[in-house]
Amino acid sequence: MFLEPTDRRYQDLVAHLGERHAGKSDLNGRPWQEHYRRVAVRVAMLNPRASRDQMEAALFHDALFHDGGGYEFMERMGLSAETIRIVRASTPPPDKDYFRDLRDMTPKQNALYQAYIRALAATGDIPTIEFKLADICDTIEQLTFCHIQEVRKQLYDQYLPARSLLEDALQRSAEERG
Repeated sequence: MFLEPTDRRYQDLVAHLGERHAGKSDLNGRPWQEHYRRVAVRVAMLNPRASRDQMEAALFHDALFHDGGGYEFMERMGLSAETIRIVRASTPPPDKDYFRDLRDMTPKQNALYQAYIRALAATGDIPTIEFKLADICDTIEQLTFCHIQEVRKQLYDQYLPARSLLEDALQRSAEERG
């Protein structure tokens, strides 16, 4: 079931995100909560048959990061077990708060991230891979316009290679399905 932007639940979840992230902005100065909405739209663009779980995971995908609210928060928001599974499967290792602190990434941390992406791609978990690809594509767009060179560097060190790995995994899956 696709979660339409006019769906009351979707509107309620987006309103909650607006309250939760009020006053926070990304490195380009845009309201932070817009990232989640853009990722949800990207999921739908990538897969017009995207599930409600994928859409809700897009909205709450940082719940397991520092100050994200955790499992209890996701359950309080009424997220399904499948949505929570997608969030968990798509959350990078806890070594770094990716998406928020890209200024001091080390080669070791980039290698950890790439290993995480390779492992995710190898699972064949299409709903999670599609969601993560949408998330990474939004981050790529944000980094493309970022004027902080040390952050922009992650475009090439981390996110473009990750996008290629996930796109390849989806292509292999499509070829296997015929």
